[in-house]
Amino acid sequence: MLKSNQIHDLITFAELISTSSSIQEKVKRCQNFKEICLLAENYDFDIKSSTLSYLKDDLAAPYWPWTKTREILSLN
Repeated sequence: MLKSNQIHDLITFAELISTSSSIQEKVKRCQNFKEICLLAENYDFDIKSSTLSYLKDDLAAPYWPWTKTREILSLN
C-alpha cells in the first residue's frame, strides 16, 4: 500500500523536476527506479521504488526514463 507522504513527496519532486532542466537531465540519465530514488534523496524527498513502479504510467513527461520505452512500444 502506498503511503500518502511518499505520494506527496513524488508529486512535489515531479513539480521540482518540471521547473529545472538540469534535474530533468539527471532524471533522464537514470537507469532504474533506485537511481531516481537516490536522486530524490539529494533533494530531501523520500520516494520508494515501489511508488515509482506503481505510478510510472502517470508520469509521462519526456524526461522520465521509461517514456522512451513507451514511445517505442506505441509505434509497434
